[in-house]
Amino acid sequence: MAPQLAWTGLGNMAEEWSRISVQTSDDLQPQHRPRQRLPPQEPQHSGSDHLQESITKADKKSTCVSDDKATQKITSTITAAGDIKDKLFIDCSTNQPETTKQP
Repeated sequence: MAPQLAWTGLGNMAEEWSRISVQTSDDLQPQHRPRQRLPPQEPQHSGSDHLQESITKADKKSTCVSDDKATQKITSTITAAGDIKDKLFIDCSTNQPETTKQP
């Protein structure tokens, strides 16, 4: 089975990226996105409606949000997810400099 990629915060910037991922065999697990804005998908690209579920199911987790509080909540959920060994997390979010300095 191909590695599964979960993406949180699929804004306009990521629409094309997610479409390409679906076409190039990554098993995209989209979430926190109005379903009608997702690219057409095969049944195996099921997605998930909860952040915790996507962390558990996916091998790779990408995030791209523009809200500092959302980024902090996502990070807290990831660190509380339990065993995240061997998972790759990619954050492309835009945050205020003060937020990045917080523990």
